[in-house]
Amino acid sequence: MSNEEVMFLHCTEPFYCGFCQNGKFTKTDTTLACGHKFHLGCLVKRYRIHGKASCPKCTEGKPRFQCSHCGIQILRKREGIELFCQCVYHILCVKRLMNAGIRNCTWCRKRFNLYDYTELNESRNKL
Repeated sequence: MSNEEVMFLHCTEPFYCGFCQNGKFTKTDTTLACGHKFHLGCLVKRYRIHGKASCPKCTEGKPRFQCSHCGIQILRKREGIELFCQCVYHILCVKRLMNAGIRNCTWCRKRFNLYDYTELNESRNKL
């Protein structure tokens, strides 16, 4: 058995990066001790932003106003939006998700609803 085959043995379920939401599997994908899976590049990118190694998906120690998608703290109230599922996002992150055709919260997986779209449009008009 080659090293490559050994590396992929643990991956019996479809891969889905918990940070960038991309399902493309690469050799450097990582499963953390908590069980969440990420592209190594996504974890490195997050580490450079936050300066500490932690799982982007685990809620332990998650600041109240941290974007549920990108993990970066929302500094100004007008930059963020709380969805119906009570997850908090940057308005731009939600807009990017919607433009990409993603209609579920990337944190809790609940579907966005009409209220979220209306709230997003109102917030966008204020900017």
